[in-house]
Amino acid sequence: MNTHRPNKALQPTGLSLRSCPAAELWRYTAREVMDTRSQFAFLLLILAQAAHSVEEYAFRLYDVFAPARLITSLVSDDLATGFVIANAALVLFGLWCYIARVRVGHRSAGGWVWLWLLIEFVNGIGHPAIALMRSSYFPGVVMALVLLALSVYLAVRMSRNGSHQRAGYSDELQHGSCLSKPDADRLAETAYRS
Repeated sequence: MNTHRPNKALQPTGLSLRSCPAAELWRYTAREVMDTRSQFAFLLLILAQAAHSVEEYAFRLYDVFAPARLITSLVSDDLATGFVIANAALVLFGLWCYIARVRVGHRSAGGWVWLWLLIEFVNGIGHPAIALMRSSYFPGVVMALVLLALSVYLAVRMSRNGSHQRAGYSDELQHGSCLSKPDADRLAETAYRS
């Protein structure tokens, strides 16, 4: 007896997936969206964040930037200790995202990567902007430029890989199956969003 249940996310398309063998092929994962280079770029982004945190600590960001002072004071009365704990937790979270989501191709990997890209893009713009406004060095500005470059590079790769995968899988679903080209395109787009 076949107990296969179609993905609920695919139901709004109006397709009958039980009658279509092409639906069995559908396993759209983060590994398909994130090739090895993108996964490595994400790991580099997390390692660059670790180096960025070291730069911020060495030049005492928590003494010159009120938001950093506030966050670290919530963690510890000693600002230096609070800063280390907060940044260690951030980097460990990034490593968890890489090990448990990105590297293994978990279906939530794309969301975690885009969250990190947003954080690091803002970080990469914010530090240089503050340094320019102050007309002097601002703690973390050197590694912020690396974060900016890596986040833009990875965002471009993610955008390209995602659109290529949707188009490629639409063709694969249609070829030799019961799906028309418009139905295969809708199925590919719907599954990509789920």
